[in-house]
Amino acid sequence: MTRVGSLGAYDRFNYGDLLFPHLLDRAATEANSVEFLHFAVRAADLSRLGGVEVQGSKALSRMLTRRGNDSQEGLAGLVLGGGEVGGATWGQAATSLSPFPVDRGLAAVRRRIGARAQDRLGRLLLQGRWPTPYIPDESVVGGAFTLTSNAIGVSSIANLDDATRVAVARTLSKARYLSVRDQDSVQALRRHGVGSQLAPDSAAALRMVHPNPVTEPRDGLVFQCSLDWMRRHGSGALDALAEVAGRFAALRLLPIGLAGGHSDQSALAALRTRLHQRGIRNAVLETATTTWQIADAIARAEVFVGTSLHGAITSMAYGTPHVTLAGIRKLDAYMTTWGDGLTPTGVAPEALSSAVQSALRISKLALSARAERLSALAWASTLRAIEAASAR
Repeated sequence: MTRVGSLGAYDRFNYGDLLFPHLLDRAATEANSVEFLHFAVRAADLSRLGGVEVQGSKALSRMLTRRGNDSQEGLAGLVLGGGEVGGATWGQAATSLSPFPVDRGLAAVRRRIGARAQDRLGRLLLQGRWPTPYIPDESVVGGAFTLTSNAIGVSSIANLDDATRVAVARTLSKARYLSVRDQDSVQALRRHGVGSQLAPDSAAALRMVHPNPVTEPRDGLVFQCSLDWMRRHGSGALDALAEVAGRFAALRLLPIGLAGGHSDQSALAALRTRLHQRGIRNAVLETATTTWQIADAIARAEVFVGTSLHGAITSMAYGTPHVTLAGIRKLDAYMTTWGDGLTPTGVAPEALSSAVQSALRISKLALSARAERLSALAWASTLRAIEAASAR
């Protein structure tokens, strides 16, 4: 077996991040004799939540210095597994890996002192070995192992300081196969002289690992948002949901980002209470505790509304009508690239009612055709990333 590593944010319960290693493992079954070992900032086992067991960055650093697959502990290649890894910082990683209220404290450091202070603190807490958590240092890239990427997000690279941005670009320039998930990421890398391939996020092929035949009738409106989004738009969101709730048998409030720094569950619990106070009794706080339960809830929905990129990608994979909420740059970038005009995008709370009506009028055949096309493109890119990483 050719041993290949994958690196991503697989060590915290954030829905989209936990999907990536499953897609790589499934694709590896179509490759010739490839075995994945999965890595994150710290060792963790999220199998019971629908994730996988992962080793930490210390183990990955050790393996990357071995002589490829010739060593018992070496790797033939490394796949950057997905997500917005291009501009991720140690401060953000530490926030996501911290329990409440520590995550809020780290977020406050960013707001009050600055991103650099948060990053320095995060790198100290996590004993970071590279300039950023999910992109290896240039010094370990090349030579004995091959770097590839699987439709990562790089649009946020501009948020890094100059030295870190240059370091990330240099590492990515050495990748044998570099795919990114939106046109913003293509342009961000091009500005640093790095070429890349455009491919849908690998979760567009979610039905390859989690088939979910949708039965009619579908099950209400599913709504999701993060705590930060709710703090900015809470009053408007409350009014909008109160307006649309009566059109559906159930208004299902679905937490997707449960890791630190997201706190969907806190936002949606407060929203449910306020809806009940207004007499909206069909508002239900969902208790999905695994990635697969989250995927099923979205697949069954009449319409999904949210800030989560992978909530939107899941909707697209299962042909569920959906609406994306305003103010999420990476979500806007993805939908602009792959939405095909079938999804109301960047919708403010005051426009939610009409956007939901528009989404429900979209042809089911058009949604299904988009799902099939993006799944095929994502799967082909995933296989290519694995082939390149495992090539001798």
